[in-house]
Amino acid sequence: MNTSPALDNLLRRGDIWRGRRAGRRGEVRETGLAELDRHLVGGGWPLGGLVEVSYPRLGSGEWRLLAGTLRHCAGHGGYLVLVNPPALPCAPALAQLGVPLERLLLVHPGSRADLLCAVLETLRSGCAQGLLFWEARQALSYAELRKVQLAAADTDALCLMMRVGRRPGASPAVLRLALAARGDGPELTILRQRGGPADVRLALSWPAGWSLQPFDPSLAQRPRQAGEADEALPGSAGLG
Repeated sequence: MNTSPALDNLLRRGDIWRGRRAGRRGEVRETGLAELDRHLVGGGWPLGGLVEVSYPRLGSGEWRLLAGTLRHCAGHGGYLVLVNPPALPCAPALAQLGVPLERLLLVHPGSRADLLCAVLETLRSGCAQGLLFWEARQALSYAELRKVQLAAADTDALCLMMRVGRRPGASPAVLRLALAARGDGPELTILRQRGGPADVRLALSWPAGWSLQPFDPSLAQRPRQAGEADEALPGSAGLG
């Protein structure tokens, strides 16, 4: 069926709800890092599936890895949703990266169960171009991650799970990456990807003017991690 260009543009908006729709297999979103795109199946982040990024500590280069993706997700009509961030993102820094702050939503769940609910409901809503969620202190089970994978498969959104300070465990993720900070730039390892090569190591460089500044959690307040306690989380936080 032929549609008008105006309707095509409207249907591409991430905040237009079209009911439950199957993710288009093989569709990707460029990472903004040409060297990484060359090693990923299809040339970018897989959409309609769970992507896992693990790293040993905050400040390992995760924002360097995601900067281009965040800008794309929030700049094409849909929302960028951050669930359970370990610290309150710095608004001026995100704006400098080109992320439109009016398209950014933060969710601070009060418990591990609320974390999973927020992730699933965000995916089912169809309003998000991109979803980033940080795992609770108590790791999500394989069965819970499978629920996330199935919910993501019904969307064309990018779904990223961030695992901090935890060795990768069993996961149904279609793409799994490990990130480590080095003096001259982050080192990225493709642990596994569906239909593509694994155990690929890439060296990324810091952008001009960037330097490695390890994050000191004692210098910043943050929302308590989902799973630390079942009571409500405090609302104030900072980002190192």
